[in-house]
Amino acid sequence: AGLKTMAVHLTTDQFVDIDRVLHTAQHFETRYLIVSGPTKPENRTPEYYRELCPRLEALGTLLFPRRQRLLYHNQSFEFSQDGSEDLMQILLEGTDRIKMGLCFDAAM
Repeated sequence: AGLKTMAVHLTTDQFVDIDRVLHTAQHFETRYLIVSGPTKPENRTPEYYRELCPRLEALGTLLFPRRQRLLYHNQSFEFSQDGSEDLMQILLEGTDRIKMGLCFDAAM
């Protein structure tokens, strides 16, 4: 009885130590690990997102054999409103959908 943890959520700013992230997901016995965009404005750049893609792929690869799944939770700032480079597009093109799914936030 009682509540069951369905997912663990963290931001890319917290996504520094992969072993700690894996331990947290295992501790809560959850199948889903949800990562959302950076809270620090200085990390909201195309360069940061390009560097982030391989890190997300690595985590997704580690989770897969554990029967766990990495999901990315988007933020509204990741969609270009002013013609600048679309950060969400960088993620979609830079990651494998088998290694990372999308937890889409439609409240934009």
